[in-house]
Amino acid sequence: MKLDQPIGDTALAPFFIRVSLGAFLLLSGRAKMDGMPGFVHPDFVLQMQGMKAMPEGVSTVYAILLPYLELLAGAFLIIGFWTTFTAILSAIIFAVSVYLWGIYPTESKVIFNKDIVLLACAISLLYSGAGAFSMDRFRKGG
Repeated sequence: MKLDQPIGDTALAPFFIRVSLGAFLLLSGRAKMDGMPGFVHPDFVLQMQGMKAMPEGVSTVYAILLPYLELLAGAFLIIGFWTTFTAILSAIIFAVSVYLWGIYPTESKVIFNKDIVLLACAISLLYSGAGAFSMDRFRKGG
């Protein structure tokens, strides 16, 4: 085994990133929902409004749409459907999160914002594509 060569099929690397990122978004979107499926938890809307980083109307719309966008992006990433569009959507979600909470969140005991790493994963998918086991690859005949 050569240590300067990949040990397997290089199409698997974007697959692992895509499925992991999709699972994170799916779980994150679901966590923001209330006990009743399909509705955003009111505490999340109030938390977003209380941050004062955006105007109240914008933060309300953002807080209501975010869980649905995360669920959609997560599901699309897991199945590998419209990967480039979904990676752009994911990158926007994570970039806004980094903007809102900062690189080093001061209000929590977290030493580094994980969304920076997730943003890098989303950008990586823009360059690598969907990888193995994806609807995009299937539609292209691969």
